[in-house]
Amino acid sequence: MITIDQDSATPRTWRPVIAALANADLQPVLGRMLLGDSLEDALSGIAPSKQRRLRDALNRSGLIIGTEPHEELNRGVFAELLAQAAEPKRQGVQRFLNGDRIAQYPADLTEREQLLAWVAERALEPGEVVDEATINARLERFSPDTALLRRYLVDFALLDRTRDGSKYTRRIVPELRFDYRPAAHI
Repeated sequence: MITIDQDSATPRTWRPVIAALANADLQPVLGRMLLGDSLEDALSGIAPSKQRRLRDALNRSGLIIGTEPHEELNRGVFAELLAQAAEPKRQGVQRFLNGDRIAQYPADLTEREQLLAWVAERALEPGEVVDEATINARLERFSPDTALLRRYLVDFALLDRTRDGSKYTRRIVPELRFDYRPAAHI
């Protein structure tokens, strides 16, 4: 768990860090420390009562570590905060989507088939027959290039197309050959 100090089990929050960075009195002190000065040197020339307030603010924020007079800049605080706020790694077809839009087609054919099955499941009910304008309108939700997406769906045998190309139907696939979590139908 990320903590404010070695003795605390409280997760670090970003607010005290941002408050310290926004503090006009602390900015020159932090700037000097980032450039290599010790806290003692960075505080030199500041009144002792103000030094105490600045030191307290730095301690509360977690931007310094150690004990007086040997405090130093905690260079890991930003990495800790970023790690706390990291988005969970997307898995399955979600890796290739931005919302419901296809961000990229997987190079791996099994993964591409999974993505296309995900699209087909949301665009048409099994056995439903629609014309080209209808399928294009439904596929627009997933990609601006509906012709490419439609071609992939046909090539991967997820959609059937009549000979004249006027009607499309989603194939009834008895068992999918891969594992993915289907979401709600459109």
